[in-house]
Amino acid sequence: MSETQLLVCMIWLNPEALSLWMVSGLSLKPAAGTICMTTRRTTVVLMLSAVCLFMWRNQKRLLHSGLLVRQAGRMGAGPVIRRPSPARSLMQSPKAGRKNGANMGRADWLDRSSMDYILAAMMPANRLVMECCISSGLRVSDVLSLKTDALTRGQRMTVREQKTGKTRRIYWPARLYARMLEQAGRVWVFEGRNDWRKHRTRSAVYKDLCRVARVFRVSGIIDKKVQVSTHTGRKMWAVDEYRRTGDLQSVGRALNHDGRHRETTMLYAMADAITAGKKGRKKSGKRGK
Repeated sequence: MSETQLLVCMIWLNPEALSLWMVSGLSLKPAAGTICMTTRRTTVVLMLSAVCLFMWRNQKRLLHSGLLVRQAGRMGAGPVIRRPSPARSLMQSPKAGRKNGANMGRADWLDRSSMDYILAAMMPANRLVMECCISSGLRVSDVLSLKTDALTRGQRMTVREQKTGKTRRIYWPARLYARMLEQAGRVWVFEGRNDWRKHRTRSAVYKDLCRVARVFRVSGIIDKKVQVSTHTGRKMWAVDEYRRTGDLQSVGRALNHDGRHRETTMLYAMADAITAGKKGRKKSGKRGK
């Protein structure tokens, strides 16, 4: 057995001897005798081998004590462990924001002034998607599935809903229509970031919206009880349409709701009152305490 193999075996059996060896530099004196290093290359190789073995055998203890925040993936010491700062964790994925009041649930209505703050901070393409939802009352999946050739035929177009298969006539305002044409892709109006043959995903819009909403929720502009999602735009349109017409049935027909279930339409048309009730319950709860 060579000196290199003997030393590696000894460190494998007794990792605590590593510290003594590294302090002494070129020699390690076990009970059996003395092993001396004669070349610098051999010393460097042995030291690196010993460090790798020590970290691999003691990875749990090192990770638990915080001494090893892993760049050691190249040495096979387990998964990467990072400890993000509070400022970074604030802008993480929507799941990380549940502790900050962004509980996953039914989407709520949001007033126009608060939504303007969110839209101003979103990415341009995602902002335009949300503006289309607010202007038309379409679901985000229907907006993302719009094709460029259908859009170029005019401001009025027929949209087939992805969820129900029903059709609906939509009229786009002139300014919004011009912005949609300006950024339309070869196939899709909102084409994917990495592949023009696919449209933008719902998760991309949703994550951007939730990150921005979380910031304004912490600052107090948006109430912590209000759940903001891509479906908020559809509810904002339903509330505006009900205020304009005062007819619940016409709002239900525009949303392609089943006429036998008026309560579903009421959840949309009166979403502003439902959201106000959430805020009222929160304030009364604080007073009771």
